[in-house]
Amino acid sequence: MTRRWDGTDTFPPVNRNVSNVQRIHLLEADLAEIQQDTEKLLVEAANLRGYIDMKRVGVQLDWKGRNVVELDYRQVYVEALKKIEQQLKQYQSDSHDCVCRSSDGRVPDTKLKGKDLMLSDLINKYISLERKTKELTSRLPEITSNRNLYTEAAQSKSLLKQQLAECRGKIAEYRDKLAVMETKLPGVLTYSARTNERERELLQHKIGVLEKELVEVRRDRKEMEEFLRRKNSELRNISDTTHLLHRQIYIAKATAKLNQSEADRT
Repeated sequence: MTRRWDGTDTFPPVNRNVSNVQRIHLLEADLAEIQQDTEKLLVEAANLRGYIDMKRVGVQLDWKGRNVVELDYRQVYVEALKKIEQQLKQYQSDSHDCVCRSSDGRVPDTKLKGKDLMLSDLINKYISLERKTKELTSRLPEITSNRNLYTEAAQSKSLLKQQLAECRGKIAEYRDKLAVMETKLPGVLTYSARTNERERELLQHKIGVLEKELVEVRRDRKEMEEFLRRKNSELRNISDTTHLLHRQIYIAKATAKLNQSEADRT
């Protein structure tokens, strides 16, 4: 029989036919499993430091205005695991001492009740620890998705800036050509009048083509500016989502610390 719950927050009732030593072994096995899962999760979280520095330590204010030191997930989980391991060792030592001192080889009912309470407390603590671990695991895809979206938007913005710079360069080039053409136009028209009508029509055609190109460039410029405005709006939305995610992470850290403090006081 496995001493694991079925996905809910409740733990199967204690089987009094199982000795305290067996209970300890079962609980230690579950604890080792959750510790491995937590270590894997911490490795995945560490890979996201390029987007959110999850090992940063800062000082912020809680709702009462007091300074709260923001701890990283690894420190919180490692400290919680250490405390549970210490309690397990103490529980195992006390259970062994009770069994050795019993004349009939059984643990007295009063001591057994005390051990059951201690076992229940340990179970509740590591249920809470795994709940927090699952919560962080469920948030990893969201964090990764937001990081990829932000990177893609930044690359698109850089490409747009480059294209806009090229477009501005072409506009400046066409303006220079048009200015030169306008300075030469009177003399050219005079020469055309002195020569023949064909040359004048050819020159007017070239001017018309150049003006059409200028109109197209201006239209392309407007499209680029509109596209850039849309991308900037998307980047602002991503920034707002990132800010909200930072806030949710801070709330989760503060909640974990508060729960740990309450558990230590109890």
